[in-house]
This record gives sequence, C-alpha cells and structure tokens, in this order.
Amino acid sequence: MALGAFYKNMKSFVTTETAQIPYGETGYPLSLLEDGLDPSTVFNFTRPINGPGASIQGIEVAARRNFDFLPGALGNLGAQGNITYADGSSDVLYSGVAYHLPLTDLSKWSVNGTLYYDTPQFGARASVAYRSRYRGGSGGNGNIGEYFTPSTVFDATAYYNVTPALQLRVEGLNLSDERIIQYADGDARRLMTSTISGRTITFGASLRF
Repeated sequence: MALGAFYKNMKSFVTTETAQIPYGETGYPLSLLEDGLDPSTVFNFTRPINGPGASIQGIEVAARRNFDFLPGALGNLGAQGNITYADGSSDVLYSGVAYHLPLTDLSKWSVNGTLYYDTPQFGARASVAYRSRYRGGSGGNGNIGEYFTPSTVFDATAYYNVTPALQLRVEGLNLSDERIIQYADGDARRLMTSTISGRTITFGASLRF
C-alpha cells in the first residue's frame, strides 16, 4: 500500500489567449477564405502565450493484494487499484480578460481498479477506470472553456499458455461502450459532440523463442 502527496508551483506557464479578430487583420491570404466570407468576417483566434504561472497539488492512495490467504484455486486471485485527487489551474485569456480555469486534460478525481486471476497456465483481468470531468480546450464565441463529462470504462483480458512458448490472448476494450460527451462553457454546458466509439475485441497469439 502506498500514500503520496504532491505540490508544484510554476512561476511561468504556457497558456492560451482567445480573441475575436476580423480575418483581414490576421495577415493570412484572402484565398484561404471560403465562399461567402470576406476580410470583415470575425473569427476566433487562439494562440499560446506565456502566462503568469500555474499550480497543481493532489494526493494518491494505491494498493495491491494477492489473495493467497484464500483456499485452493481462490488463492490465485488478487486486486489492485488507486485513487487520485489532483487540483491544478492557470489563467486563460479571453479578449484580454483572465479566467482561472483547470489545467487541460486534468481530472480532479481518477479511480482505477483491477481484479486478476493468475496461474502459470492461464489467467484473466477485469479493470475499471473512472475520471471526473476535465477541460479539453479554451473555447470561443463567448464560451469559457471546453469540457468532457465524467466517464467510466471497463476493460478485460485473458490468456492461455498452450506451451511454454505459445500464448493465446483475448482482450476487450471499452466493454461498457462509454459515450464521450464534450460541451462548451463550464457554466452553460452547451453540447458540442456526443460520440460512441464502440467496443473493441481482439484476439492474438505470441510465440517466444
């Protein structure tokens, strides 16, 4: 079992600035415009800038246990998992106004758990991974930030050793067919995309020489 805590403060941090600018002021050639648009058409322009700084802090608990205290075949069972809380933020600029937003791709809560069964002949694992909402982009058109909703994903894998050199495997990813939902603005939550990628089942074999 392990327990850890972390804190980091950065005096300078690359963040983004988003502004609405007429296309004619950008310096790009007019030939890039689509039909019906002209130099006065206003676009959202996002660029990286050196921000004033950022910070991140959190705590993590992780544990692993083989159930070798159980009788017979049950002694081959085991479990492992971790829970992480992380809080990080930086300033993001919109038309010169600074907003304090979470760091991109950072979920406050992440939870992973695996139940496994291992023997020299065969074995299997079932895993679950949860993450709370996280920011994916800066936004625009008056939307402050772009976010993804929380998700829970289930995976599983199993193997069988035919010989000491030949192993057969089957793996299933995203068995719950989790929907990926992205929305604009942390408060208004305007729906942007709702995607289902489907389950993925693969079969394979490995040969060791």
